[in-house]
Amino acid sequence: MNCQTEMEKASCDAAEDIPPIAPESDLLKMKELADSVRSRLGVKQLPTDPEALDIFSQESLLRFARARRSIAASTDMILKSLEWRREYDFFGTMDSWVEDKSEEAEYLRNNWPCGCHGVDRRGVPVYYARYGQCDMALAAKTAGVDRFIQYNLWLSYQGWKGIRQVAIAQGKHPVTMICVADMKGLDWKTGLRAVPYFKRLSAALDNNFPEKLEIAFVVNAPRIFSSLYKLASHFLAEDTKHKVRIFGHNEDHLHAKSGMLEVLDWEQIPSWLGGGPSPCSFPETQDIPRQ
Repeated sequence: MNCQTEMEKASCDAAEDIPPIAPESDLLKMKELADSVRSRLGVKQLPTDPEALDIFSQESLLRFARARRSIAASTDMILKSLEWRREYDFFGTMDSWVEDKSEEAEYLRNNWPCGCHGVDRRGVPVYYARYGQCDMALAAKTAGVDRFIQYNLWLSYQGWKGIRQVAIAQGKHPVTMICVADMKGLDWKTGLRAVPYFKRLSAALDNNFPEKLEIAFVVNAPRIFSSLYKLASHFLAEDTKHKVRIFGHNEDHLHAKSGMLEVLDWEQIPSWLGGGPSPCSFPETQDIPRQ
C-alpha cells in the first residue's frame, strides 16, 4: 500500500503494531482494557477503520489504561475519544492542515513559536513552546480558534510520528516525549487572556491523547507564573502536573538538579535556552504582535 495521506499511514502503521516499553503490570492493564472494549462493543475483534486502528494500537491502549484509575473508566475514556476522532476526522483534519494555504494558516506558520527541535537521549523528538514570546489569545482570534487548535494538534502530531519512527527503529515503542515551555517575557495580562484557549487545547490533548508526556520543563518562569499556573492546573491532567519541573528566570534550567541536561544533550537544546547552534524549524524569535 502506498501510504501518502495520514489516514493511509495510520492503516500502514497498524500492520506493524510495535509493543510499548512498560512494566508487566501496565501491559496486563493494557490487555484488560482491550478485552473490556471488545465486551462493551459486543464484538470479538476491535474495529478496523483508521481512527480505531490507531487508538487501539498497543501503545495507545497502554496510555488510556494508565490515564484512569479503573479499567471501566479507561474504557469510557477510550470509547469517547474514538467517537471524537471519528467526528473530528482526525487524520483527514491533519491532512487538510498541510493543504491549507489560507492567510490565517500562513499567519500561524510564520508567527507561532512552537514545534519540535532535536531529540532526547532515547532519540525521541522534543517539543518546545515559547509561550512567553507570544500572545495565545491574539493568535487564536486572528487565525480562528478551530484553526488554532488544528495547528497545535498538527504540531503535536509531528512529534508523535517521530516517536513512531523511533519505535520502528528500536522494535519497542517509547510512548512518551519531553516538552519544554519557555516563559521568558510572559506578562500577567497576556497570560491571563491565554487561559481559556490553553484550557481548550489541553482538553483536546488530555482527553484524546493521554499519558504522552515524559517530562514537562517550564523554564525562565517569572514571578507571576505561579499565579497563572494555579489557574491552569485546575484543568490539567494529574499525570501532567506530576511531571512538571519548574525553573524560575534566575535558576539554571540546564545544570540544576532535575535540569534539562539530565535527559538532553547540550547540542540538542536550542541556542535561546543555552544549547547548541542548530536552528529551529519554527519561528523562534519572531514575536506575535500584542494588542
